[in-house]
Amino acid sequence: MKFIILPLLLLFSFPLSADIVVIGHLQNTNPMMTAREVQDIYMGRQRTLADNSIAYPVDNKNLRNEFYTRLVNRPIEQVNAYWARLKFSGQRTQPEILLGTAEIISKIRNNKNAISYVNKQDVKESEVRILFIIKDHDGTHTN
Repeated sequence: MKFIILPLLLLFSFPLSADIVVIGHLQNTNPMMTAREVQDIYMGRQRTLADNSIAYPVDNKNLRNEFYTRLVNRPIEQVNAYWARLKFSGQRTQPEILLGTAEIISKIRNNKNAISYVNKQDVKESEVRILFIIKDHDGTHTN
């Protein structure tokens, strides 16, 4: 019995990470995004989506550290310092930070150009469109 319980305890004692998906409005007609496009928008190097509409990126406070670590391989402290430099120079504005999936999905549903990221398991494809997938901790991106 010990041999069964111990592996189960170990399995449930560590949080299971999930795929992170970049989502947009259901009427967003852009094709699936590449890793580079997502990086460029979230790092302020690009302002537009593929259809030349102005992108409105939104950060997810609960996933922000994991998202940037996976996407650009940088800790959140470096990302914050990067944005502080851009903001100080007046070149760009950092993405708005929202707290939670419900608030983010509401923002996406009310702004056709908004994009954000959430855990894949929290997405209802009837509410938003998946534009990009960052796979669970294996370093791969799907587009």
